Amino acid sequence: MSFNNKNQSIARSLAVGVAIVAATASVASMANAAEVSRWEGPYVGIQVGPTNLSGDYQATTGSCGPCSLVNLDSDGTAVGGQVGYNFQAGRYVFGLEASLASADMSEISDQVVVGGVLSTRPEFTRELDWTATITPRGGVLVHNTLVYAKAGWAYASTTVGHFTGGGGTYQSQSDTRTGWVVGAGLEHPFSDHLTGSVEVNHMDFGSERAQFSAFSIDHELIVQSVRFGLNYQF
Repeated sequence: MSFNNKNQSIARSLAVGVAIVAATASVASMANAAEVSRWEGPYVGIQVGPTNLSGDYQATTGSCGPCSLVNLDSDGTAVGGQVGYNFQAGRYVFGLEASLASADMSEISDQVVVGGVLSTRPEFTRELDWTATITPRGGVLVHNTLVYAKAGWAYASTTVGHFTGGGGTYQSQSDTRTGWVVGAGLEHPFSDHLTGSVEVNHMDFGSERAQFSAFSIDHELIVQSVRFGLNYQF
């Protein structure tokens, strides 16, 4: 599947999520005409949603100098939670949120491009274990729904590796990457304390080199996700 198709899949998931939240919000509003306007204070919640791992992946080996790997993009589902604190000034809500999600995504490929020609080499790997974010966020209440944007710091645990020696020996290297995240979403209260949300996030961790004794891997890391969440506001 191409990167553009993956983006389209993420966009379709977001559209479905927005429709679900909007429909649920409409039912809740009809069941309880009194609007819930209190947003200030701490909250804690859970999240789940589709996640895509991508980014350029190039290797320099004895027979490949360098070569670009293909088919190393990966789709999966991330599950995690978040904590935060909201401040409110009339229709405007702003605050700080921290999140942690387990991704457990991995991909293996032996398809390389050398001099513009597709060929095979012993397999290369890429894994994403978890992501974390710390983000200020702010938005405005439209009727009773918070429309918000967020931006801040992102962290990810990733592993890259290669089957050397004709594929008989596996060498890998893990590290914690730092980068940035931007996102946007909708959050709607279903009761005095419970809210539901859907948001889309784009995390960019740049490119780094993993150096081994006989080869090196330059790997860019981009993570895109749609998150469906529930928050309990204290």
